[in-house]
Amino acid sequence: MFEKGSQALCLAILAVGAAHAVAREMKGEVTLTVNADRKQPAGWPVVVELTVRNTGKEPVSWWCGGPGIYPGAEHFAVRVRYGRETVWQDATGSNGQYTEGSGRARQLASGESIVVPLAVPVRKLESSSLGVTVSILPRDWHAAEPVECFVSVIEDAQRAEQMRVSVIQAVLNRNAFWMHVAERYPDPVVMDAMLKLVTLDCAPIVSISAHVLARQATLPEEAGKDFAAVVKRWLPQKARPEWGGLQDDVTRAALATKSEAARRAVLELLQSAPDAQARSILISALRVSAAGLSGHVPPCCIFNSNRRTIRNSHARSNGASNGLTRD
Repeated sequence: MFEKGSQALCLAILAVGAAHAVAREMKGEVTLTVNADRKQPAGWPVVVELTVRNTGKEPVSWWCGGPGIYPGAEHFAVRVRYGRETVWQDATGSNGQYTEGSGRARQLASGESIVVPLAVPVRKLESSSLGVTVSILPRDWHAAEPVECFVSVIEDAQRAEQMRVSVIQAVLNRNAFWMHVAERYPDPVVMDAMLKLVTLDCAPIVSISAHVLARQATLPEEAGKDFAAVVKRWLPQKARPEWGGLQDDVTRAALATKSEAARRAVLELLQSAPDAQARSILISALRVSAAGLSGHVPPCCIFNSNRRTIRNSHARSNGASNGLTRD
């Protein structure tokens, strides 16, 4: 009898715990507005700008791990509806905000608003006239209703080229969101540009392009010889704070080519690494490569301590451009 009662009690506790785990506590009142180009090129995610305005009396808050100051995409439920279809489909929006590692709480005071960029993957459409409707609702704050926008996804070579140019320029300007788009939705032309830029003898440009390339599952094997030279150029030097994760990213990108030349260069440098930090970078990259990982390592697992410098500078520099405003 006692055992049956204990089992029932345990099951009840587990059921309550599971219910709490599923339900997200919603705090604060917000209104959403959405802005997007009505025509966007096929082969890319649909990009929207969501404005979140605190219409309540109390602040709304979120955990922020950078690189921007806006909420991560996980705070929003995204759905899409194609053409004349009546059924909504769940979609996974993203904006590149870190979800683990070091961070801080951020707040939106009553009357303040912030712009949140989102990239929403969509399937290939039979006709651009059908288009796609995107619906967004916050998960953690109360909103009266979701916001929707309609976008025509078109096969247009000129528009696609304009998109590529804009992405490359935004990456070079260290725009955190567009760096995420370049990393997560790799375009052959953009990747080719990054492969050329990483060979330049300019630390800021090498740092940015290597950051994008290091997050690709694979890179062209024929780029291995160039990466062997890049690794030999930057790894023997003493790291500088302004380089950010340059050495780490260059090494990971080199190994992503699966090239014998690149791997040999990394192994040779491991034997003559100038300091413990360089050895840590090389060993970490070799482990990731051997494990068959994509090269996208959570911030908390990165050996290079200079990564925090670049992440914090992103968070600070994005403050003015991320649209935090007060009415």
